[in-house]
Amino acid sequence: MSPYATAVLGVALSGLAVYALFAPARVTSACQRVADAVNDLRVVAKEGEPAQLATPEQLQRIEGLKRYINELNRDQGLGVLFLRKRITYTLVMGLLIQTVSAMIVVNTTLMSIWHAENDVLHAENDVLHAENDEVAAIGNEEVVIGEALGKAG
Repeated sequence: MSPYATAVLGVALSGLAVYALFAPARVTSACQRVADAVNDLRVVAKEGEPAQLATPEQLQRIEGLKRYINELNRDQGLGVLFLRKRITYTLVMGLLIQTVSAMIVVNTTLMSIWHAENDVLHAENDVLHAENDEVAAIGNEEVVIGEALGKAG
């Protein structure tokens, strides 16, 4: 397999690996929405009425729920973690941008190498053709000189 095909295949597979992280990112986003909803319970705002703070009993329940959410999974909280890194849309999109950038850099580099190799091959062929033309010209000169000497003698 050519190095170009291998590099393209490698970058494509890394793109698929990044794409596979979108599902865990959706889970983490849903967990963040739950945590935000719990935090929003502190203030109750009904349309057309002034906002009301939660009662002390409600605040105690809200704080207990927030503490429970934050202490889940051995103090890791809600969401998907991989190697102590929370998988979020921001992280996945950053990885996707890096992968696309790598694809562009690898493609550009390999194409320039491929073109340089082709240019070298063409230059070598041109040299070989020039040498063949020179050998043919020398052969023609020898024939002409031989004929000239044969007529002179």
